[in-house]
Amino acid sequence: MEDINIFVSYSHSDSRWIYEGDHGLIPWLEKSLKREQIHFWYDHDLKSFPFVEFKKKIKEELIKSHLAILLLSQDFLISDFIRDYELPWIKERIDQKNLAILPILVAPLDWEGEEDLKWISEWQILPGKPTPLINYLTDLAKWSQVRVDLMKSIKMRVNEMRRVYQISQNKPETILLSKKEEANTVLKKPELNELGKNNLDNDISGINLLQKLDIHASNVTLNSDGSKLAGSVSYGRFAADAVGFSGEVEIWDLKENKLIKSNSKDMGLPIAITFSPDDKYIAIGSREKNKTLLLWDYKSTNKPYILINNYMEINTLLFSQDSKILFCAGDKSIMIWDVEKGTLITELTGHTKSIRDLAIDQSGNVLASTTVGAEVGIWNMTSYKNIEFLNINFYGRKVVFGSDNEIIALGLETISKNEPSKILIYNIDQKCIVKTLNGLKGLSIEALAFNRINGFLVSGSMSSYTKLGGSIRIYDFNDNLKLVKSFDFKPGGISDLAFSSNGKILASSQIEPEPFKGMVTNYSVRIWNGF
Repeated sequence: MEDINIFVSYSHSDSRWIYEGDHGLIPWLEKSLKREQIHFWYDHDLKSFPFVEFKKKIKEELIKSHLAILLLSQDFLISDFIRDYELPWIKERIDQKNLAILPILVAPLDWEGEEDLKWISEWQILPGKPTPLINYLTDLAKWSQVRVDLMKSIKMRVNEMRRVYQISQNKPETILLSKKEEANTVLKKPELNELGKNNLDNDISGINLLQKLDIHASNVTLNSDGSKLAGSVSYGRFAADAVGFSGEVEIWDLKENKLIKSNSKDMGLPIAITFSPDDKYIAIGSREKNKTLLLWDYKSTNKPYILINNYMEINTLLFSQDSKILFCAGDKSIMIWDVEKGTLITELTGHTKSIRDLAIDQSGNVLASTTVGAEVGIWNMTSYKNIEFLNINFYGRKVVFGSDNEIIALGLETISKNEPSKILIYNIDQKCIVKTLNGLKGLSIEALAFNRINGFLVSGSMSSYTKLGGSIRIYDFNDNLKLVKSFDFKPGGISDLAFSSNGKILASSQIEPEPFKGMVTNYSVRIWNGF
């Protein structure tokens, strides 16, 4: 991990943010990020310097820096030294692609007539809408939270720079792309490997197949510690001549390798299934027949509770981290349920295509949705309002948030058997693709799972055209999304992936070549450990 140098540009009239004390933002950030090898520089020790030496020292420190924080205020705008020296130097290094900036609004200002400073507003201004930091000082809780939010934003920006750009400790002039160039740049892709071979270069040797289970489930979910697995078993799936569809949910004890409970209620075709993080409930969603949303307190009862019936086909389910909220999506809307009360909080609408997948960021404040078309919805979970719809010009199947709340991974559907499978790494804030991960030709991404504990992104794919097979690929978010391990199967594609909440166990559902009972498509479940 390379050291990152941050230059702080501020007006001396705004020194409250620089010095130690209740409002000492920069010293607090400096202490908080010290272990991240992030170093701050600001001119608080240069007041006694002669002007020529003062100016020389500031320029030297700016040249060493990779990132500049601008503490914006009206005093910042009217500072002669900032306008005549610091900002021109900063702008020059940005134009040379040697510097990025992070503007923070500390007090109100008036941009009117400041045409020569419009380049600053092209960058996201923090915090929030933005709201001046000074507005938070009267509320200790809000002030504490906004400091943490700013720290996270700096870490996100620094981690992004470390991942995307080769930053040299001795040469801070290493190329930093402008935002527009970032949007048009597809970064270096991991090398592809042929079907049927394991790519064990840069292997994480601890990740291995623990067991293969005789569970014929197309969709799987793990409880918090990975000791139990629930799977949806469907009969008549994909059968064009099927008179009716049936299915059941099975719960297995993985330590004992035995079925402990099942429910064969006439629920239609169970497609979506998930454990709540507190391990109290299993949510089940179905298509066909009843189109039912079920909530199962599986430890207390054998009978799931019906939340809604005959409303919409349910494609995906998601619990909030505190298990209090259940998100349910299918058709063109997202239903949000209060779990304890069993009541509908609200329904989010606006998509024009059927929703395939949902993901929520680590803060619980932002929800992402993807459809069978090229739409990605971004939603505010505080107000339950849409922030924006992104048109990515690709057919997205799966979505997960990565290590940073601004980064989502989108698994795509392959539209040609000669086209490789693709995962797009998309920056919501900058509205651009920052990386593309390519896989085997003719495969579509059917499953994505992100391990929040160690930063692994895992993809599962299968062929949309033939029984070529499928693949599991493991990427390291903390190492520039490097491909660290892959498992390729022939035949047999991957239909679902799920991590336990503690990040130690991964479950995968895989198509098997031999039929089972009345199933048109047979599945088996594999358990992986060592993460």
